[in-house]
Amino acid sequence: MDFKQFKKRSQTNIGALTEKLLKDSENQKGSSYTENTNEFKLQTDKSGNGRAIIRFLPDPVDPEGIFYVSLYNHGFKVGNKWLIENCPTTLGNDNPCPVCEANVELWNSGIESNKGVARDRKRKLSYYANIYVISNPADPSIEGQVKLFRFGQKLLDKIKAASKPEFEGDTVILPHNYWEGANFRLISKTVKTTIGGKEVNMPNYDDSRFEDKSVFLGGDDDQIEEVHNQLIQIRELVDPSKFKSYDELQKRFSSVIKTRSVHSVEEQEKDLNEMLSDKEDILAELESSYSKSREVLSDSDEDEDLKRFMALADS
Repeated sequence: MDFKQFKKRSQTNIGALTEKLLKDSENQKGSSYTENTNEFKLQTDKSGNGRAIIRFLPDPVDPEGIFYVSLYNHGFKVGNKWLIENCPTTLGNDNPCPVCEANVELWNSGIESNKGVARDRKRKLSYYANIYVISNPADPSIEGQVKLFRFGQKLLDKIKAASKPEFEGDTVILPHNYWEGANFRLISKTVKTTIGGKEVNMPNYDDSRFEDKSVFLGGDDDQIEEVHNQLIQIRELVDPSKFKSYDELQKRFSSVIKTRSVHSVEEQEKDLNEMLSDKEDILAELESSYSKSREVLSDSDEDEDLKRFMALADS
């Protein structure tokens, strides 16, 4: 859309922008995404802390639309294999997902261990938006650039709070609006939390906040237009072509959950006894077992999948 038209529509529909933002965020309450080389990732120091100043930017197509896209994904590991895939329900609940269906069965079994598996495999929600990097001490070379930014529910809650303040009379901020928005101080601190009985370090964004309302780049239309022309087409992230078909996802899911995992001593003894009970087939069984273990250990996708999964830490 031409920038001058974009500006006119944006400045004359402030109320509509606010309502759409709040309505969409409510509907999305409860993504696999191929890593984008232009994605902004907050770097942290040795203590696990990081900070930057960014500015949320609008949807390049529609100033009256929501400035972010929502993406559900599944990310979990079984044995030595990872499954990290976009969840088809991103496109609407009428798009079935075999992983979600399996999770429902596990949960409805009423067995606590099955419920635990369902929790680990549940879909996770992330949001993606265009941002402008104002200050980034860890890497000043990207300051002044437009980047893609992935964030979670906690930051979305701060966006909603700025758009519709709790107390009457407080300043209303439309985070992504060039003229009615504000810079955002992105602050991450590492905290210890327990997941699955293990203590792990996780990023915490509680201290992040909006600055006072300000016109982007001092209101210089030429500079704003230059930035506007660099906006990333975020809607392409949730294009149907980015999702596997039901059958493709089912095949991938089945290959992961059938991965042979490490058994307990008792299970291993039971397996051995069963093998020894049929002496004629023991060599064939051992050969098959060896081949399968080699396939698992040589899975070349593991390291890359691990990197992708670690990138999904919520914000």
